[in-house]
Amino acid sequence: VTDATPAGEGGHTLLRWLGYDIARQYVDGSINTGNQFDVIMGGGLERFNARTATNSGDTRNLVTELQGSGYSVVSNRTQLNAIQNASAPDKILGLFRTGNMDVAYDKLGLIRPTDEPAPNFGGFTDQPFLDEMTDKAIASLNKNNAPFILMVEGASIDKQSHPNYAAGQIWDNIEFDKAVGVGRAFANRTPQTLANTLVITTADHDQSIHIIGAVDTSVANSVQNVISTLAYPNGSRPGGSTIGTENRVGETSGFPDYQDANGD
Repeated sequence: VTDATPAGEGGHTLLRWLGYDIARQYVDGSINTGNQFDVIMGGGLERFNARTATNSGDTRNLVTELQGSGYSVVSNRTQLNAIQNASAPDKILGLFRTGNMDVAYDKLGLIRPTDEPAPNFGGFTDQPFLDEMTDKAIASLNKNNAPFILMVEGASIDKQSHPNYAAGQIWDNIEFDKAVGVGRAFANRTPQTLANTLVITTADHDQSIHIIGAVDTSVANSVQNVISTLAYPNGSRPGGSTIGTENRVGETSGFPDYQDANGD
């Protein structure tokens, strides 16, 4: 929840990587004074409850602070879906794992092909889906027909595209599409909501699978796989920041060509 797209809604910072400072701004204020959002859901738990003098300059527990400010705190899918829409709390904090949430393909228990990594849930095995989070967010924000703005991000469409994880990427597109469906269903709920609701779907940079190897190799000087020829090594970015140490076989093995042998 402190990555670039949500951070742009509630913070100002020199570098997008300063997630601990961005989390603090959500609580203390930056654009406005005080809490920046009524509903916060996603990954990044450690930015809120594992703060140290080294990583953030303080030892605050922002989860506890937000709870003291009236937020209902949920930590897994079961707790989130136990919220009744008709009586949803005014403020919700849902931090469902450290780091990024796992993708839909893995939450569904589907088996990854051999050139994609098996999931590591890190103990967070009960994570909600994006459409479920969207539904509960709208229920909270629209109580008593209150006006609201909600930003919903399908962040891992991008994250699964970079290393050529087609299975992970395609299913996150499906998960995102279901979240869009929740928004459209709300807009069409009554003539009043239809007249007063705007649903916008867009991309910060649209990678509709072109980044994972769909190239015309008959063109002079083309390369079979564009990612594997980047000037910086797998797992790192210019400036020394890291992407991670996950399996990145797809970056050198070319466009995914496996078959769905297990039929899942």
